Parts: sequence; structure tokens; C-alpha cells
Amino acid sequence: MWLARIDHLYFVADGVSLGEQPVHAHGHEWALFNNIADWRREQ
Repeated sequence: MWLARIDHLYFVADGVSLGEQPVHAHGHEWALFNNIADWRREQ
């Protein structure tokens, strides 16, 4: 049996912090947005 894990790749604009991101499961979910309250625009 072969097991594979697909890495997620996100492009983020300079000056934007998405905070600490956990390992995201692969599937139909919104894991990127679980910590949206921690997102910051850096000056």
C-alpha cells in the first residue's frame, strides 16, 4: 500500500502574516481559515 501526503502551497502578499499554521489535512476543508483571527497586516 502506498501512502502519500500532498503538501499545500499558499502564496501570501508581502507584509501579510497568516500566523502559526498547523499541518493541514488534505481534503475538502477550510483549514487555512481556522486561525483567521491571528492574521495580521505588517507595516
